[in-house]
Amino acid sequence: MSLPRLSSESVGMPPREHPAAQEHRAAELEEFARRHLRFVWRVARHSGLSQEDADDATQKVMLTVMRHFDAIEPGSEQAYLYRVTRNQARRVHRTQARRREDVTEDLSLRPAQQPQLDSLLERRRAHDELCRILGRLPEKLREVFMLFEFEGWTQSEISAALGVAQGTVASRLRRAREGFQKLAGHLTTSPSGGRDE
Repeated sequence: MSLPRLSSESVGMPPREHPAAQEHRAAELEEFARRHLRFVWRVARHSGLSQEDADDATQKVMLTVMRHFDAIEPGSEQAYLYRVTRNQARRVHRTQARRREDVTEDLSLRPAQQPQLDSLLERRRAHDELCRILGRLPEKLREVFMLFEFEGWTQSEISAALGVAQGTVASRLRRAREGFQKLAGHLTTSPSGGRDE
């Protein structure tokens, strides 16, 4: 996964702007993207996208950020990025549903792995399984679960980002944990992700 290439057009600046202003804006955008790139990718991945689709979605989100950078309110960057990433993930899911494509990877066709790669492969499989389980949760439950458990957001931060009451967040989080436990079966989760209020 890499950052999109920055140009005066991609950063939303007319080509005739002063070169120093262009360089400053490009540097500002690059720093913003580097700071938030992993967050956007995790949101895309935990929304049920494959690794490759999460990479593509992250690129598209960052291009959207470049076009609308001035509209992002200071202090609400992650909430903005979450909404844009969620919408991009929805588009990918709709496209896949229309195509009826199976995006799961058939690992049985791969050659035997070298012993030193076994643990890496096992971690990848576990993460893929986690993403499949998350993808089966209803979206309203999944987003609260993901932001609290994996991103460490407080319930009040989630409430503000999603525009729902804090009691609704708590209720969705409880139902998401129950749903996750049922879907995961043998997996166990420890509710240690979010911060106490």
